[in-house]
Amino acid sequence: MKNICLITIWLLQTALCLYADTSIDCSPNRILYCRNQLPGLRQNFVVLDKITDSGLLQCHVLGTQRQLQLKPDQVTVTCFFAHSSDFMITQYALYNYANHQADNYALALAIYNGDQTGRINRLLAYEQAVREFTAAVKKIKNLPRDSWEPADQLDALLELLEQLTITDHITQAAASHDWILAIAMWENYQRVLPQTASRAFPGTTAAGAVHEQLQNYTGKLLGMFCSQLQLPNARRQIFLKHFPAARGLWSEAIPRNRQMLRRFFERSMQSYFQLEDLSSIVEPQDWGSAMLEVLMLTESIPGANELEEEFDNAMRQLEKVLPGNNK
Repeated sequence: MKNICLITIWLLQTALCLYADTSIDCSPNRILYCRNQLPGLRQNFVVLDKITDSGLLQCHVLGTQRQLQLKPDQVTVTCFFAHSSDFMITQYALYNYANHQADNYALALAIYNGDQTGRINRLLAYEQAVREFTAAVKKIKNLPRDSWEPADQLDALLELLEQLTITDHITQAAASHDWILAIAMWENYQRVLPQTASRAFPGTTAAGAVHEQLQNYTGKLLGMFCSQLQLPNARRQIFLKHFPAARGLWSEAIPRNRQMLRRFFERSMQSYFQLEDLSSIVEPQDWGSAMLEVLMLTESIPGANELEEEFDNAMRQLEKVLPGNNK
């Protein structure tokens, strides 16, 4: 029986894991995703309670007390626990969204949990605006040929682009300093807008109009990001007081184009993923620099307050051991 349990654990750890991380353990309270819809369930997330002697997974449905047993090959292991914060889940959800991941289980989990950070509601509002734009383009495209000339249809598309409200959702996220959300939506928009226009109006000047619209808004977004980075930041100043030679994303040149902005997004997210493996006590400089790279794209947004408090507490602890502060 013991060997069966060990094999079961190995299977779980090496299954099609959500983030291809074979180091993920399958301890109690781990959230699992059922690959097939289970009878009577509106969602597919369960919480692992234990692994039985026969190798089955004793679970309960997330958010309920309903018990069930599953085989290891019925589930996908996620990196979340029943107590994982909404902010953590949305970080993964937005990273997957920006990278066009088809099976975004983190997003599904955030929606099911009723995300309290407000980020997912903003994302869903953006998605609705995209659907409305797509429907409007389709309506223009499907107008009877005897009522409109092709040039008239193109003019209608150009007018629609000028009146576009999709970018309002991106701008609002950026204005609230949630750059992870803003860039995730922006990356999606960079893909969706050209595809929608080219499918409806192939071989026309629509492509040029779309490119111009994207370039203009990229400039606006970069301007907002640069303005924020140029503001004095107390946390960076305190960190440099303790580690004057430290460098990180937070000390690099301001991004000048879309590719550089995307690089900031990727670096910030990778630092967030690495925080779990860094110690503010053993590796204070590496931990603090990684934390600043996360906060430069999330500071002051709902949900990031726990990270801010953790960073501030760590800096206060360092202050106690500086020369001249010991009494």
